[in-house]
Amino acid sequence: MKRKFLVILTFVVGLTFSYALAALPMNVPRNQTLIVDMLNGTVANPQAANVWSPTMGQITGDGEQGLALDALWYIDHGTGKLIDALASEPPEFSNDYKTMTIHLRQGIYWSDGVEFTATDVVFTLNYTKENPTLTFSSQVAAAVKSAYAPDKFTVVVNFYQPNPQFYMVLTCDIWWGLYIMPAHIFQNVKDPASYNFFPPVSLGPYVLKGYDPQGNWFLWERRADWQRTSLAMLTNNAPIPQYVLFINYPGETGKILAMSRHDLDWIFHVTAQGWQVLQSKDPYASIWFKDFPWAYSHDPTARGFYFNCAQYPYNLTDVRWALVLSFNAYNWMTTWEKGMQTFFPTVGGSGMQPFEDYQIGMLPELEQFALPDGFKPFDANLPYKVADWAKSQGYTVSGSPVQIWGPGWWKYAPDEAAKLLEANGFKKINGKWYLPNGKLWTVNLITPTEETDALVLAQAAAADWRAFGIDVNLTTTTDQIAGNNEAMGYYDVASAWNTSMMGGITDALWYTHYAWNSSNYEPIGTYAVNDVVRFKNEEMDNILNQLQTLTPDSTEAINLSKQFLMLEIKYMPVATIGDCVDITPHDDYYWTGFPSDTDPYWSPLFWCGGFKFILPHLKPTGR
Repeated sequence: MKRKFLVILTFVVGLTFSYALAALPMNVPRNQTLIVDMLNGTVANPQAANVWSPTMGQITGDGEQGLALDALWYIDHGTGKLIDALASEPPEFSNDYKTMTIHLRQGIYWSDGVEFTATDVVFTLNYTKENPTLTFSSQVAAAVKSAYAPDKFTVVVNFYQPNPQFYMVLTCDIWWGLYIMPAHIFQNVKDPASYNFFPPVSLGPYVLKGYDPQGNWFLWERRADWQRTSLAMLTNNAPIPQYVLFINYPGETGKILAMSRHDLDWIFHVTAQGWQVLQSKDPYASIWFKDFPWAYSHDPTARGFYFNCAQYPYNLTDVRWALVLSFNAYNWMTTWEKGMQTFFPTVGGSGMQPFEDYQIGMLPELEQFALPDGFKPFDANLPYKVADWAKSQGYTVSGSPVQIWGPGWWKYAPDEAAKLLEANGFKKINGKWYLPNGKLWTVNLITPTEETDALVLAQAAAADWRAFGIDVNLTTTTDQIAGNNEAMGYYDVASAWNTSMMGGITDALWYTHYAWNSSNYEPIGTYAVNDVVRFKNEEMDNILNQLQTLTPDSTEAINLSKQFLMLEIKYMPVATIGDCVDITPHDDYYWTGFPSDTDPYWSPLFWCGGFKFILPHLKPTGR
């Protein structure tokens, strides 16, 4: 068989590309190249590789963090256990938890030949602490009193108070953590918020080989010295692909056509309808589950409604609850999502462990919860109703509906929603809701087009709220524009997600919910790194402060975490509903060994920080 090379096309049947694929490096062997979908479509600034800056890390999910960056620790997606990456062992704490000692692996090098040492770790902590514009600065500044290196491969961190959970800041659980900076690069950077760090110096197994100036592909090549990375040491130099190409085929149709031609090995997301089309076109296409509901539904970044709590009338708890109760969750699940979703009523997370503890495990608290007027809004029958619907569609439902579709969600109760609005001076005139000042109430709802689950949720909400009598202005835009508007507070309601407000894959709620602390509050017009809903609550602050001093798996920490989650539900600044359900098809024509329910060694989240741990499992087919 002749070796097939990656062919550069400027035209695809039914599609016109808006970018010049001719710029892609030639002579890249297709059978040595893993080709995966880009997370957020076109990157506005493809040279923005500074992941530590909230505005300059635009290629984070397009290979940089999964292939070129590295953390001290990772959370294993398959087992939930800690992986020692740059660190040679788990963190070591003093008896009072006010000192943490980190022991580092030896023999690891940056891609420019500089040795990785304790200097890099100490520098990362101090530099992050000293620069409040950096993403993890507030957590480091609040916790770290000092950090120093007693020798070349040991770091000692002193805390202001007992802090057994701080190591999670330095751990990549799903999306990211505080990755280690190259001290020899950043020590000369005076303005880290605007520094682009391009091309990125790699600590991982790949380096950037080429990229599209228009931001539609990034080609990563395995380092010649990749054995000097933590991945090689952890896997005994197990083979990994020579090249990994992240590429943006525009639209769901473009991605499906590309995979059916075997020009794309892994798609970030397709709709339920798209998966059905792909099945009919590509006999090599596969997915997490072989049968219905097919998709992996435990991506930890649940989707939901974000309310701008600094803007009237969304600063009113009753208004937020009215919007929740005028949304038909059953219709969303069956009509819009075709049963391929899961209900997540708390912001506790949708990973496997928090799903059991903070979703299903909180069913008694959810059923007992009542609004001030005594109305109990939780509908625990929803998963059973969905199971009946699935059977009516000819699907076989194996197992508990609660395990498949979650514990339930909030009732569709437009009458209760109307009562809440009327109690706050709203009036419904000729089928339309008006504000107390007599003006027509218009909800400005924003969502990113690249996030299929968020987009579908926004479309379903717009339909329901309009049917209820609310004027809705739905804006669909790029992920970067939507994210910037949320961070600046230029929205009313967002259908979105946020790693630091919606949980992770462990029960360590302090780490995954630090954004809720009022110290992160920023007024509208000021970029909010964490608290994009601009909600402040002293009770929740007190719980977060207590959690910081407790070991995450202690009974006291779990109970306090549940109290925190019920407070969030009481005030409802964010209404989580579903997951980033990962209908992430892969094509087995060139590569096999993708994670699945029968081989769940990792999640299918190739755009996240742990992508490199999937690569040793992939095997070329020889085609």
